[in-house]
Amino acid sequence: MPHALNYDACRELVEEWLHRTESPAYGHVSRLGSVRVSPDGATVAGIGTILTGIAEPARSALCLVDVSRGDLTLVDLEPQSVAWAGHVVAVGSGTSVVICDEKGRQAHRVQLPGRVENVAGARSGRHVLAVVAPAQDDHYDLSPATGCADTAPLAFLGNAQRPRELVVIDTVTGQHRTLDGQGRNIWEASWIDDDSVVAVISDRPGEGAWYDAYLAVIDTDNGTIQTRYRPVDRRQLSCPVSVDGHLLVIESISSDRGVVAGDVIRVDPWGESVRLDTENVDVSCLSSAGDAVGYVGLRGLTTVAGTIDAATGRCRPLWSGSETLTGWTPEGSVDVDGRIYGIAESFHRYPRLVRIHADRVHTVHDLSHPGAEAHLAAGQRLRSLSWPAPDGLTIEGLLVLPAGQGPFPLLLNVHGGPVSAWRNRWGMAHGTRHPYAGLLAELGVASLHVNPRGSLGRGQDFIDRVRGDMVGLDVEDLMSGVDRLIEEALVDGTRMAVTGNSYGGLMSAWLAARSTRFAAAIPTSPVVDCVSQHYTSNIPEFDELFLQDAVAHPGGEYWSRSPLTHIDGATTPTLLTAGLLDKTTPPDQAVMFHQALRRKGVPTELVLYPRQGHGVSGFPDSTDFLAHLLKWLSRYIGLQPARGRTPSQRREATSAENALS
Repeated sequence: MPHALNYDACRELVEEWLHRTESPAYGHVSRLGSVRVSPDGATVAGIGTILTGIAEPARSALCLVDVSRGDLTLVDLEPQSVAWAGHVVAVGSGTSVVICDEKGRQAHRVQLPGRVENVAGARSGRHVLAVVAPAQDDHYDLSPATGCADTAPLAFLGNAQRPRELVVIDTVTGQHRTLDGQGRNIWEASWIDDDSVVAVISDRPGEGAWYDAYLAVIDTDNGTIQTRYRPVDRRQLSCPVSVDGHLLVIESISSDRGVVAGDVIRVDPWGESVRLDTENVDVSCLSSAGDAVGYVGLRGLTTVAGTIDAATGRCRPLWSGSETLTGWTPEGSVDVDGRIYGIAESFHRYPRLVRIHADRVHTVHDLSHPGAEAHLAAGQRLRSLSWPAPDGLTIEGLLVLPAGQGPFPLLLNVHGGPVSAWRNRWGMAHGTRHPYAGLLAELGVASLHVNPRGSLGRGQDFIDRVRGDMVGLDVEDLMSGVDRLIEEALVDGTRMAVTGNSYGGLMSAWLAARSTRFAAAIPTSPVVDCVSQHYTSNIPEFDELFLQDAVAHPGGEYWSRSPLTHIDGATTPTLLTAGLLDKTTPPDQAVMFHQALRRKGVPTELVLYPRQGHGVSGFPDSTDFLAHLLKWLSRYIGLQPARGRTPSQRREATSAENALS
């Protein structure tokens, strides 16, 4: 095994790699997301990411792309959400909504009583909806962690939580009014007409209430709320749209708000609900314009985009491929002619804005830059795989290989959720975390990304197999994939590590405690003790849904499925990271596992990030995280820097050679 590198050497490797792959785009839009096309298909609005370096956070800006010319215009706003209302663009930015024309010229800035989570425009162009989350300073589950924001005491007084509200904004006058939600919490909404909206709502406030949300119609004049559909079997809802009196919404077993993919339910004007035949596609996004409804989703490792006839319920695929469309799940936006717009990407192709129509993919604006070529310069390869789990269930995954012949050291990377999925993305991106599979490949390390039971793209029965059985048969799904790679001599079974965030952190901690097959583990934002997780997380409904047991049950699932319960058998060197602002898997989870390993004498390190929440994203913290990750991998499975040297060693060697010559 090569000599282990210290933190400084690993930091140098990371910074040199980031300089090669990211610096050519400094000052320009290097990522584009949340794209929404104007109804006529003339202009795409989206949220652009602009890096100026790795020592400071990126900034965001509103991007407007002329579809016919491909020109991109930057508007100096910091958007979190965008929507079209006719030819008007609505931008949610902090606690305000900015109304712009299609050239980005501001007409109104409307200040609202809380953070704007999303916006939706009416077909007429006259109105915009904003979902507003009010401040909840009285409540621990939504407040900053103690000591991170201020030195003053934080008092959690137990006053009633305030629900998210719907605000209606007049795009002409800029006037706004808040709808009376009757104490209910509104998560998502879109217009039916200028007098009514369809919304996903819950009967109570609080993040965990989302798991019991239902579909309702709200009259914007008198505030009456009519329930139209309640999901079956404690499933969740997302992306409500309305066309010609029909309501459509996605229904799925889900673990995270914003990561939903499943069946499409159509609710007819007379109240009947129908489950549409999506041809085995887990639909992750619905959008509408005029009479057109567009959908995007997953069928296994394949991304599919198409349209739905709302009257007949017929789904018509327009395109499918191994490339995917950017987002937590695949996303797209439809125009009145049924054309789908999104950000297409793959491991080998940098993200670009595309228009999909009649099985053709047309590039509207290419975001690639010279750093993209540098990212692939080491000859990294991507393979899609499938294999039978021990019980015969077919499992799929993606493998990134270094150039050359194996066997290679391996990092098994477990996705979050558990209801999520790895897709063929640039650098194997997942969520907002900086992709690093290409960096590992440059350093001679293969990385395996498995979609075990519970993952998206294989239907509700496949997802349901993980409910009540987390860290059960899903562990065998992962390990059977590892075993296949060892059998094919692609992987060195003595030089393997495991990592993952959230559910992936739970799985990494579980394998660190229960298995001796891994030389190292790197759980990030993990769950290690399900009982304390239940009482400190802002979503205790999640563990109730997926453990399917009572937290007060002595020796039950909350006890047996906790890695901390099995700490006596742990021998795996473990690096843990967490964000001090994390309310989903609070940082105490990582602290407990670290302290338990220390007391057992197992090598362990803990890195806590004061500015981070659930996972590590953005700069400068991503640079530090990657350096710690490489240091741990170098110590326990070995790295092979390009040409066998770190950047400083290469410079020193070059200087010595020049001196000799």
